[in-house]
Amino acid sequence: SVPLQILSISLWMEFSLAPCSAPEPRNYVLLVSGTFNPPHRGHVRLGLCAKEQLERLGHSVQAVCWLPVHDNYMLNKQTLAGKCKEGGSELFYPMAQRCEQLRLLLRDQGEGLEAFCHVLDYELRFGAQLLEESPNYWAQRLPEGYLRTVPTKSLLRHFAQHSPLMKSARLGAVFGVDNLIGMASWNAPGELLESTDLVLVAREAATVELRSSPQPLLSELRYFQIQERVDVKYEGKELFGQAVGCFENASASKSAASRLVLLPALGPDEGLSSSCLRKALAECLATCRQHGCASEELLTCLLYHGLRSAAALKREAESADERGERVKRLKV
Repeated sequence: SVPLQILSISLWMEFSLAPCSAPEPRNYVLLVSGTFNPPHRGHVRLGLCAKEQLERLGHSVQAVCWLPVHDNYMLNKQTLAGKCKEGGSELFYPMAQRCEQLRLLLRDQGEGLEAFCHVLDYELRFGAQLLEESPNYWAQRLPEGYLRTVPTKSLLRHFAQHSPLMKSARLGAVFGVDNLIGMASWNAPGELLESTDLVLVAREAATVELRSSPQPLLSELRYFQIQERVDVKYEGKELFGQAVGCFENASASKSAASRLVLLPALGPDEGLSSSCLRKALAECLATCRQHGCASEELLTCLLYHGLRSAAALKREAESADERGERVKRLKV
């Protein structure tokens, strides 16, 4: 018998893509998952731009869904960073707040989006079915104990099978292309990709170097639609992304029906960061505390009630005019 390691290497060496005509268009429901702590414009643009680009390729998109991760994941991260201890950062946004913030951000993108945009507390609502132990990740990082979390592949599989939005549609999981680094280590990717296509958005970085063998993942992908050049490599071997076009995976498994679509980068919004936003908010909060303005009521007044748009300032100035409060310039 052939040793498993040698067999794996042999299969990997056979990976190759051949140019082909565009595959049949698909009807998608797009899913954008993330911590969103807090969300920002880049998060909503990720889903909206993916929809626009897929439709340009001839696909249809009947819904775009944003699913914040379960609070347990956030609390594990806080514990790992020591932020649950005295003096740690309190900038933690529970599921309800992250969902509300995403809805507000979507509202700012224009009218009519509610017809196909959905912000769902899915991981919380179905937590009893989705929460799992994490022996290979959280158990190693928090050996003293951790909270169960929802693995990405379990979320995608459950959503594809149970969400009422999925009628006659295929799930498209939207990620930045750099997330391929983590996807390469997924267990049993074939189970996930039975009902899910990977919709990847390019980054400004020209190269993505995978750290573990992507052979199990890539063998379940039949077609690659590349719209942006991003050099994806493993151990120095160029995998895909060097050329734009449609390609068929000659080494795909017989049952493989999934696709990988690589879309153009977001542009200026790519640089937006929840980490930068948290840092700015923490610095603002520290300054407010230094000045004795740390109560919730005072912060609300300072950060919200005091803000005025140019139009609002103009209206208030006009009201003052109507009350006769303006001192007119004297003629010399």
